[in-house]
Amino acid sequence: MKGAVIESMKKTIGKLAIIFYSVAILVVGCSSTNSDTQSTNKKNSQANLAGKPMSPISKGENGEKERKFLTHPGKYSGNKYDVTKVKAEIKKAPLDWTREQYMEYLLSLLAEDYRPTIKKFNHLSTKVNVNTPGIGTQIELPTEKKVHFSILLDASGSMKTKIGGKSKMDIAKQAVKKFTSTLPKNAQISLRVYGHKGSSNGADKATSCNSTEEIYSAEGYQASQLQSALNSVTASGWTPIAKAIESVKQDVSSEITDSYIYVVSDGEETCGGDPVVAAKNLNQSNVKTIVNIIGFDVGSTGQQSLKQVATAGGGEFIAVSNEAALNNYLDEQYDALKKEWRKWIDEGTDLAEDQGKEIHEKAKGIQKELRDQAGVEYERLQSAKNWFKDHLKEQSDKNYSSSNHPSSLIYHGIIERRSKILNYANDRRFEKFMDSSKESRNEKSRIIDEGHDKIKDINNNKN
Repeated sequence: MKGAVIESMKKTIGKLAIIFYSVAILVVGCSSTNSDTQSTNKKNSQANLAGKPMSPISKGENGEKERKFLTHPGKYSGNKYDVTKVKAEIKKAPLDWTREQYMEYLLSLLAEDYRPTIKKFNHLSTKVNVNTPGIGTQIELPTEKKVHFSILLDASGSMKTKIGGKSKMDIAKQAVKKFTSTLPKNAQISLRVYGHKGSSNGADKATSCNSTEEIYSAEGYQASQLQSALNSVTASGWTPIAKAIESVKQDVSSEITDSYIYVVSDGEETCGGDPVVAAKNLNQSNVKTIVNIIGFDVGSTGQQSLKQVATAGGGEFIAVSNEAALNNYLDEQYDALKKEWRKWIDEGTDLAEDQGKEIHEKAKGIQKELRDQAGVEYERLQSAKNWFKDHLKEQSDKNYSSSNHPSSLIYHGIIERRSKILNYANDRRFEKFMDSSKESRNEKSRIIDEGHDKIKDINNNKN
């Protein structure tokens, strides 16, 4: 009994399995059929759209121009072109169509897809923007450079001497202030005074010769802070140039990459030091330091001595005899800065001009691409028209005349279509040319105005 029950269950399960697999096959079959049907419908839908007018992809006036020629791509457009297949399609065409029907039929076979090329025009920006950074009214150093400028001001007793009614010290202070204002605004700047203690008497020599002090340290030119430091200096003692140069090591941090010293002095070393050795050692130290000397009203012997110091320090010696000569030297720094701005203007306007030309060249390239595409379509349409004529000749027994048949009249339609596309391409190129030219002119004007404003600021600073 038990065995009979089990056998009955096996038969039932077997029947269910057969039913399940049958249903599965039917479902899969239906699904596959539906998928194939959808795919076929999609292809048929695309085929039905071929050669039909399509909505423009641009806005405004350009969109209206596209509406006159833009159609869905033909069945054999682009690299799908096949002479044999096109000829076969032409023989399928009825012989009693109108000119418009024949033209539409040819486009359904051969109309090119102009959308990708038109999109290139739409995506071509005519913006001209020169990002060359300005120089400022002060020189600015590259960010990777850490530069230190040390100004060493002679405060020896001889700086009390007057030239043209003003003391050398007052002239030197004004020059230091003016010179500091021309230095890079992101540089570290220090002002160190020497010989400012004691007096020029022998009894105070030791005190004076050991006197050197950093009285100003800041990033860039800080006018009020520098003026306050200069006001505290009084000409009084001896001239310890060597000690002042050696002491610069205290002012230069380890992160500095380049260091420059400008020694302002009206005479040579009077404290027994050796400024030549001091300058040479500093020049050859880990942070290479260039030592420059501004000799203010220095005699011939003193000039020779100070030149040797500058040479040892890898720098230059500048001799000035009075306030006018000193100001002339400093004015050269401003002139160099103005020259940089003029160079900036020239380079910037050239870049703006080049950007405008580059945009126009790109527009011309897109225009050519569109013209070439229209040329290919034109040749294929003309060939198809001729094949229609040949087909009509084959049907001569039916009294079809190839000379006045509507299919022969589409010649003008083909020419008219190409003309619309070429005019469109030319208009888009010209539009980009005008826009980029205007942008280029505006950018050049901006650069020129900014440059001239900065030069004006430099002149104001100079004065």
